[in-house]
Amino acid sequence: MSGRRSRGSRDLRRRSDTKKEKPRILIVTEGANTEPQYFRGLIRDLQASGVEVYRLRVEGIGRDPERVVQKAVVISSEAPAGDEYEHVWCVVDVDDHATLEKALLAARRASIKVAISNPCFDVWLLWHFSEHRSHVNQATLKRKLRDFGIHDKNLPDDFPYANHTSAMARAEACGVSDGFEIPANPSSSVGRLIRMLTR
Repeated sequence: MSGRRSRGSRDLRRRSDTKKEKPRILIVTEGANTEPQYFRGLIRDLQASGVEVYRLRVEGIGRDPERVVQKAVVISSEAPAGDEYEHVWCVVDVDDHATLEKALLAARRASIKVAISNPCFDVWLLWHFSEHRSHVNQATLKRKLRDFGIHDKNLPDDFPYANHTSAMARAEACGVSDGFEIPANPSSSVGRLIRMLTR
């Protein structure tokens, strides 16, 4: 009788060992506050609506694009055996960064995907609320976002994460880069990353 019980427990253990873990994805962002808040909030919203997502690690380092790519290389190389990242993404802005082209070249060499927003991530946030297709600068974006309750570097608790599909459509209407070329203004390829998150 006890033998039967132990055999059953081994069977359960074997079954749970074969359960496949969700793949891991690493996102390293240029912004130290807004971008990590956005991705963590988006994941919570997606999970609450029943969407299965990758296991996610988000690091915001507050540095230029080249440093973002370097950090992504380091973090991904330090992943323990058997728990490697299936995908590594960097989220960067065009802004006036002198290192962007070097960063894109380094990312391509390291097989790291890049989501670029021009002029900055704020355009992606704005597309959750409204259409915008003309050339825009950071100051104008910040002013427009204030109309929707977004001030400074923090997203409000009621940010409409569910509108990411509208943001994706608006971004696509402006043209989306492959992540290795500097895109036109306005643009953002963050939607490519979100599609991967929800596969």
